[in-house]
Amino acid sequence: MKINKYIILLLCALFLAVKTQAESVDDIPKTQEEMVNNIGVFGGIGTDDNIQQIMEGKIHFKSGMVGVSAQKDLVNITPSTQFNVEGQLIQHFKAQTCQEITMALLIKASNVFNAEKVPLNFTIGDGLSLLVGSVPKLESHQAKPRRLLNYFFLEAATPLPRKDTEIFFRWHHRCHMFGLMAPNGTGSNFFLLGVRFKLEP
Repeated sequence: MKINKYIILLLCALFLAVKTQAESVDDIPKTQEEMVNNIGVFGGIGTDDNIQQIMEGKIHFKSGMVGVSAQKDLVNITPSTQFNVEGQLIQHFKAQTCQEITMALLIKASNVFNAEKVPLNFTIGDGLSLLVGSVPKLESHQAKPRRLLNYFFLEAATPLPRKDTEIFFRWHHRCHMFGLMAPNGTGSNFFLLGVRFKLEP
């Protein structure tokens, strides 16, 4: 799948904006309770193929997205496990050109293998996804496209040498919630790569 110059420039601009914000956080006169704990930038490709088709290797990437995210820590369940909330603003391209807004609650487990050299953090989250703007088309082959669907994700992340930065891989899944929010078969799957910056002083 070809990504045009506009998308590449947009992703670079988002990355630079997030990086600049992360580096200047000390100049923002906000308390830790008032501020977002981290922000991220990401991009990836997606399909309307279901999980079974993906597992069988029958996958056809038809669309893409770039976006920004913000997370806020809510509760420390254990010293290595957190309960957080996250919001995302996303721009779709290729098969559809609508925008997406997500809000999800998540549980993050840090350094699950207790590794010193390459620690791995795993996150699972669930919430809502709303498509706005132009008519969504990626999920329209099964039924009438639905703007509001359940949003589920799984993520693996590892810190970069700079301690306040991590790189992550995420499975971004819009779904019908067992037929409760839309007919069975309605949904999409995206595979994303991104960078996240901690904003804590």
